[in-house]
Amino acid sequence: MVNVFLCHGEKDRALAQAIARRLEQGAEARVVRDELPAGQTVNAAWEAGLGADAVLVLLSESSVPARVKREDWTDVLEHLEGNAEPPVGWVLAGQCPFPPLIKRNTRLFFDDADLRGIERWVISLRETDRGFAPARLPWFSGRGAELERLWERLVDEIGTAVVSGGPGSGKSCLAQEFVRTAGEHFHEIVWLGCGERSETFLHGEVARCKDWEQRRRLLVLEDAGVPFPEIPPAKRTSVLMTTRDWWTERAVLLGEGREAAVNAPEEEELLPLWEAMTVCRRGAVPLALAAEIAGLSERAAEEAADRLAAGRWMDPLDAAGKYFRRPEGGEAEWLRRRHAEVLDSAFGDHRRQPEQCKAWLAEWESAWRWAMEADWRMAASLGLRGFRFLKEKEWLYEAVEVVEDLLQAAELRGDASVEEECRYELSWIHGVKGDLRLSIGGGEQLGLDFG
Repeated sequence: MVNVFLCHGEKDRALAQAIARRLEQGAEARVVRDELPAGQTVNAAWEAGLGADAVLVLLSESSVPARVKREDWTDVLEHLEGNAEPPVGWVLAGQCPFPPLIKRNTRLFFDDADLRGIERWVISLRETDRGFAPARLPWFSGRGAELERLWERLVDEIGTAVVSGGPGSGKSCLAQEFVRTAGEHFHEIVWLGCGERSETFLHGEVARCKDWEQRRRLLVLEDAGVPFPEIPPAKRTSVLMTTRDWWTERAVLLGEGREAAVNAPEEEELLPLWEAMTVCRRGAVPLALAAEIAGLSERAAEEAADRLAAGRWMDPLDAAGKYFRRPEGGEAEWLRRRHAEVLDSAFGDHRRQPEQCKAWLAEWESAWRWAMEADWRMAASLGLRGFRFLKEKEWLYEAVEVVEDLLQAAELRGDASVEEECRYELSWIHGVKGDLRLSIGGGEQLGLDFG
């Protein structure tokens, strides 16, 4: 938590209170306000905050009367020129005389309406790992009004916003650009692809996010369906959802359309990766997985991905270039089988590559659901291997659902071997569903108010 010393004059009390509320809610800061008594000026009072992590001074005729001379600013100017700690920020709340040096560092000089800038500065004083870092979309332009509505609902306050529209309308791209430009206001960003996922797996991923009460977080639920994942009570978490379901209240509505190329690329050397991408889940497609499906080396896959993105056959999702948005088209049956085979092999060796399996869990779920309809032998292998991975990670609720579904399918098919193994595994984790909770906070749900 960042400790901020806020120094201001009596007439600036309302502004100081607004800044303090903003920093305490949005920046997780502890703000100590020092209202100057009559006759005292901020150039003398700021030093009382030297023990804080940051000092914020409101400049106005209330705190800097015209009679103050340049030599009265000697101590603070020496502090600024020496880049001493703590850093001092300045808010111009009204016309008053002050040394030009104060304004020279524009990063620490704000006008009284720039609450977002003040908040961003205070957040920057704390070390943070934001997690998901979105890629820049060079072709993105416009949408200013929609972006501003998201800023108001998710940054200026802690709330929920829905981006609703038809396929290809640009929902995910709008969300991605918002996260890219507003990400500095959050200590953590969780981007969760919901499409084609079961409620149990979505609930589990949301529940594993920690510190809901303490951390300023942005949770993005991309391609969310109804019902939405259950979200724990959260005082500091804003939620952004994109959905094809049509919301008319408190939603950013986008019309039908298509912003990216939908035909296969003409270059034959790009086809293997493009086809591999099309068979993965909507949303965040792992480039490493697509490379395995296509039989490409890491370098060849990266080069092909760059060319595909440049031609708008698919869009980059994260700044590191590890995930892409799935292109439309493809999904040939042989590709679905190849997708399942690669994941079956990976989860068969999950102890050697646990982080990769964790990153590919959503793809495993998609492959397993397909195999349950198309190839029982593959479904049994994928199911048991995925179950063992979930069990070792102690994600028991998801593990129980997998083995129960597999047991039911084995009974219908008369597969005594798989049935016996499922019953054995269930005997070791009996009663899990009665004991586990899908969410933090006693199973309560965050109210999603669209009114």
